[in-house]
Amino acid sequence: MTGRPMRVVGWYHSHPHITVWPSHVDVRTQAMYQMMDQGFVGLIFSCFIEDKNTKTGRVLYTCFQSVQAQKGSEYERIEIPIHVVPHEAIGKVCLESAVELPRILCQEEQDTYRKIHSLTHLDPITKIHNGSVSVH
Repeated sequence: MTGRPMRVVGWYHSHPHITVWPSHVDVRTQAMYQMMDQGFVGLIFSCFIEDKNTKTGRVLYTCFQSVQAQKGSEYERIEIPIHVVPHEAIGKVCLESAVELPRILCQEEQDTYRKIHSLTHLDPITKIHNGSVSVH
C-alpha cells in the first residue's frame, strides 16, 4: 500500500459474542473522530453470534456516526446504511495474509521465549515453567 494515495474514512472494532450496537464510549469516540473529518464512520462487527433457531453462526455489523443529542452535551448514534458485497473467493492478498499469520505468531512466541529464557536472574523453576507453557 505504500506509495499509493490513501484516505482514512473511519475506524472499526469488534464486539465478540455481544450486540453490534455502539456503547456510549463508542459513540463518544466516533464524535471525536468526526471532529477531524465529518465524513468519518464507525464500524462494529459482532462475531460468534449463534442463531438460536438454526444453531448456525453469523456475523453482524453496523455502520454509524455520532450526532449531538437534543439535551446536554451527550452524543447519540445514527445508523449509516452499508451494503456488503459478498465474494465467491478470498482475494490473493487476504489469503496470503491469512497464511502468513500463524508463522508470524509462532515467531513472536519463539522470540519471546528465547528472550525470557536468556535472563540470568530467573530461578530454574521459573525457567522450567516458562518452557512448559511456551508454544513451539
